[in-house]
Amino acid sequence: MGAYQTNPVLTRSVIEQNGKKIGYIAFNSFLGSTASADLDEAFSYLKSNQVTELIFDERYNGGGYVNLAVKIANLIAPSTAAGKLMYKDTHNTKYASWNKTVNFESTLPASNLNLSKVVFITTNNTASASELLINALKPYMTVKLVGGTTYGKPAGYYGLPTMDYYAFPLAVKQVNANNYGDYYDGLTVDREQADDVSHNWGDPQERCIKDAVTYLTTGQFPTSSGRIANFDRYNERLQTELNLPGVLLTLPKKSL
Repeated sequence: MGAYQTNPVLTRSVIEQNGKKIGYIAFNSFLGSTASADLDEAFSYLKSNQVTELIFDERYNGGGYVNLAVKIANLIAPSTAAGKLMYKDTHNTKYASWNKTVNFESTLPASNLNLSKVVFITTNNTASASELLINALKPYMTVKLVGGTTYGKPAGYYGLPTMDYYAFPLAVKQVNANNYGDYYDGLTVDREQADDVSHNWGDPQERCIKDAVTYLTTGQFPTSSGRIANFDRYNERLQTELNLPGVLLTLPKKSL
């Protein structure tokens, strides 16, 4: 059987504008054996360059392992979030004993950026673990979304062995510190913008990145429309879609 290497972090860079250093990370998947190490490298790079703002690009990220969402939240969050509730797993009444809370680390990582605001770039392909990350940060900092409304999946599943297969039933709902998790229609954006495939990852002239930079340097989004006339995102871009976007969780130590 052949093997291939994934690249969860597509790129990381620093955009300097109006006297501000803005970090940019394009994160494509919460899966892959190198994802954790790639994130460590990306945030260490941004920390060493003393960025004060962040654009986190999840536009094609359909989700994956929740532990990576937890890792990223700890790397982005302000110091005031340390030790506080990040999110809660909630189950139905039969499995209420599986409910759990996840807190921010009491001592945040050395590469934590200690930000007061962050801009996420999203589309309808931004799902599950990507949405969990966004929702978990909202009670503690200013979170803005640019692009398109997210997929809408505030839930996770466990991989259950079934004969020669695995079943992945939706089993758990995640809510943030404000007890909010009802974004089944997706997380709405603060600035609607088309997915601009005419520019590369991290290019300050790419439409979504440009709008994010405008907000981070001026405190406001552009007033002009972000729509492109007759724009069809399915015909105008190449993309990778996960057949089953979701948060993958470790099964609690209790039999079904």
